[in-house]
Amino acid sequence: MNQIITIEDAIEKLGRENIISGTGLTTRSVSVAKTDSAFPASWYPIIKRLAAEKGLDVSDGLFKFKKIKEITK
Repeated sequence: MNQIITIEDAIEKLGRENIISGTGLTTRSVSVAKTDSAFPASWYPIIKRLAAEKGLDVSDGLFKFKKIKEITK
């Protein structure tokens, strides 16, 4: 599988319209993700599915997952 490592590449290869129809959101939402250089974490399953359908893999680093603080003793 080819790895997608930038938001611009992801939007180009997956297609803005495909992302919009898959998420049910607006063009503006995709533009905001591009500006932020990260997809909202809630888009993860949709973006991963769209990528898999095209034989692509989207880096998990392109999503805004909450970071958890490691607890050390």
